Amino acid sequence: MEDAKKVEEETLPEGENQFSEEREDAKPIKLKIIDFDQRPVEVECSPSELLVEVKHQLSELAQTCYMTCYSFELDGEVLNEYIDIGENPKLKNGATLYMKPDLYDEKSVKDHIKRFREILEF
Repeated sequence: MEDAKKVEEETLPEGENQFSEEREDAKPIKLKIIDFDQRPVEVECSPSELLVEVKHQLSELAQTCYMTCYSFELDGEVLNEYIDIGENPKLKNGATLYMKPDLYDEKSVKDHIKRFREILEF
């Protein structure tokens, strides 16, 4: 019975454990983002981040905090905001993304007004 409960332990090379995966693709990626006024903004992000998280970073910058309804374009293609940056082969270090305004719907109007009120509180 004890043999059935016995769990085999995997041995890893010395100095490694299951949580110490340092991969080459885990290096930060620098993206250049061109805003509505054609001003460049540089952001650094992890390959495991989503573009939605980059949008959050941009909402914290004075230059782009009032821009609330937009999508990112790369080479004329609208990018999916809900996949890891590292999963898109075009999104490599030094890539240039363009912020393109989207049409507001009811939800995005409410988000914009909320963000505008937050800015006024500063």
